Amino acid sequence: RNILALGFTSLFNDISTEMMRSVFPFFILSELKCSAAILGFIEGVTELIGNFLKGVFGFISDLIGRRKILATIGYAISNVAKPFMALARIWQHALSIRVANRVGKGVRTAPRDALISLAAPRKHVGKAFGIHRALDQTGAVIGPVIAFALLAYFGVTVRQLFILTAIPGTIAILVIAIFVSEVKVERKRKVSLKEYFSPKLISTIVPFITFTLSFYSYAFILAYALALNIPGKYQPLIYGIMQIGHIVAGLRVGILLDKLGPYKASIIPPITFMALNIIMMLGLKIKYGSLLTALAVMLAIAIIYGVVEGSYEVSLRSVVALKSRKMVRGGAYGLTLLLIGLSNLLCNSIVGAFWTIRIELALVYSIFVSTLTLTVMLITLGREKW
Repeated sequence: RNILALGFTSLFNDISTEMMRSVFPFFILSELKCSAAILGFIEGVTELIGNFLKGVFGFISDLIGRRKILATIGYAISNVAKPFMALARIWQHALSIRVANRVGKGVRTAPRDALISLAAPRKHVGKAFGIHRALDQTGAVIGPVIAFALLAYFGVTVRQLFILTAIPGTIAILVIAIFVSEVKVERKRKVSLKEYFSPKLISTIVPFITFTLSFYSYAFILAYALALNIPGKYQPLIYGIMQIGHIVAGLRVGILLDKLGPYKASIIPPITFMALNIIMMLGLKIKYGSLLTALAVMLAIAIIYGVVEGSYEVSLRSVVALKSRKMVRGGAYGLTLLLIGLSNLLCNSIVGAFWTIRIELALVYSIFVSTLTLTVMLITLGREKW
């Protein structure tokens, strides 16, 4: 019940969030007239703050043994913040609202993931995260579709769209408050700090941290669409297609992980992302004869990015569950996401700077680091006993 209830909570929350996120790069680059470097900075800072708080509240959830209340508070913070994006007039305003949204995500994510992992048998932990991720990303498809329809056919402005995010956001808060049950883990002894910094956990997540240094934000995929001269109103559609790839990959990789093991499943993201960046480099060289042709290429790129994102997230969350003890599960997720957040800030800042100079430079950087990641994975994860 908890897995499904948390899945539907995430579904409605993501409808709300992705209505906003699907137009956010366009809002920053076109309406607020900012550079790709500013966009990358915003994405990096918001993810770092969110992941730092994931670390803090992961430890807190283990300490107090109550994870539902923290998850509920987190969803409430995010969904109160999002409609205020309608008032943003400069990029600093947009940054502060995105930070508030990410604070909510930071508060809820580690306790929520701990609830999911504790509700699933060990042999089905990959499937549990895959189901949750599939429901989560279903909302991430519905949100952009709603945004596209409202912008293209109902004359809603981007700022009005931000206000409408409050409707599905409110439903998400009600679902978790009513239908999710607390899962208590008996603490038979005090947990030492060393258990959170287990060498087995650290060595396992190093390849994922390395990959994050290459895995830039979705915002750059939408910025790429603008580079192909695709009108801004198509951004929610492109973003929605991206989430379809995320859904399919999330569920399939979760099941594959349970069958073949984390090692084989975890090499999918870097290999696929290397191929995607090569395709994007070639795409910049093509002279598109029509908008339809450019849009078709862009939708293919979007769905591949979604596959990378979905396979990466499910692999990471499952590996942490398999390499951490129940008593420290929340803190283990928190520590992992904090390290991922630091890598994410560095990645988006570097990619944003390169992107501003020349898009190809950003893509070459990503290809290089993805290749390095694959090498690290083959060396480290192959040695692990699962």
